[in-house]
Amino acid sequence: MGTATVFYEVAYQSTIPKIVAVDSIPSANGLHQATYSVSQLAGPSAAGFLVGKLGLSPTFAVAAAFFVGATLSGALLRDVKAPGVPRQSALRTIGSGLRYTWSLRPLRDLCTQAGLSNLHEQCFLTVFLIFAARELGLSGTAIGLVIGIGSAGALAGSLVAARIGARTTVGRTLTGGVVLAAAGLLLVPLVVVFDLGVVALVALLALAFVVNGFGVALFNVFAVSLRQAIPPEHQLGAVTASYRLVALGTLPVGAFAGGALSDALGADRAIWVVGVSYLCVSFWLMFSPLRSATTLEQARALGVRPGSGETVGEQTPAP
Repeated sequence: MGTATVFYEVAYQSTIPKIVAVDSIPSANGLHQATYSVSQLAGPSAAGFLVGKLGLSPTFAVAAAFFVGATLSGALLRDVKAPGVPRQSALRTIGSGLRYTWSLRPLRDLCTQAGLSNLHEQCFLTVFLIFAARELGLSGTAIGLVIGIGSAGALAGSLVAARIGARTTVGRTLTGGVVLAAAGLLLVPLVVVFDLGVVALVALLALAFVVNGFGVALFNVFAVSLRQAIPPEHQLGAVTASYRLVALGTLPVGAFAGGALSDALGADRAIWVVGVSYLCVSFWLMFSPLRSATTLEQARALGVRPGSGETVGEQTPAP
């Protein structure tokens, strides 16, 4: 299931630029992120309800039907063809994508920021589960409620990201989103300062995750949009796959680091260390030329191969 998901995600992210105009890519990605957030909110609740009402086997049948529906939906796409590039092994494709990504400053900066952010997000979540249970004494239901409500922030951010980018700039939305995501999580360790009841405690923690989800969504919508707009068509799939290899490859490292820090420092100290570290690395894009990009087209123009003098969107496929 995980393997199939990788194929799907690389394929859909490489398909969106082929079916919408460049200036519509952020809106398209915002809608896709919104549907994902709704699924994250509704999926577990629907599963629990169906298991309680129908039992386990019928619920699995319903889930299978949803997958069939998704397959049929994808099959309705027409006139979306893969670029004509020479066939090569998966390792060579990933290597080519990594070299291309690393040769362009905008893609390199985005990839680095995504990897650092994912590492800290997963590290923080691991520490939070221990911190909430041991230090705050919250039940599993309360912890699940906090994280579930946080998904609402991601939904809101996905829906308004394109509008915010249009009213401000792409660069400000991109850089501000990741800083907002990190700053939101710093509200979590602050709860120990106040003597709060369970309801107020859960509300404040939920607010922290809502702010975090909102910021992450702002960053994700434009990071994905730029990753789709900058590479030429023949490099789009390879760049998407290699970028995600780096960006998502830090997740298990973050989970391990969170557990190790909790053991070494205690969850109450570890959550401060991870939160402050996340805030520090969230300023990475402030030193990138992407910070000054006004529109997606302008940010796209920053993707110039060293010494070529041409934007990547204008290059012809390699033989």
